[in-house]
Amino acid sequence: MQNVDEKRWWSLVEDAKKKTGSKTLPELAEKLGYTPSYFQQLKVRGNDPKTDMIRTLCLKTNTSADWLLGLTNIRERRWGW
Repeated sequence: MQNVDEKRWWSLVEDAKKKTGSKTLPELAEKLGYTPSYFQQLKVRGNDPKTDMIRTLCLKTNTSADWLLGLTNIRERRWGW
């Protein structure tokens, strides 16, 4: 992964699994409207996740996209300026 902090990404994915009640990565992918192999492909290829997937997981877990990109150390998403 080039643009997304890999360690933070997989932490976010694990949190999303818990929040959605998913036991596996394929189950989480299906619940979010992706193919069951979506997360496995990211692991194998090392690609960055799609922007809409980042947005979806950040919203589901109340996580700042800036944290995911390594721009801040504050994980929780905050509203307002």
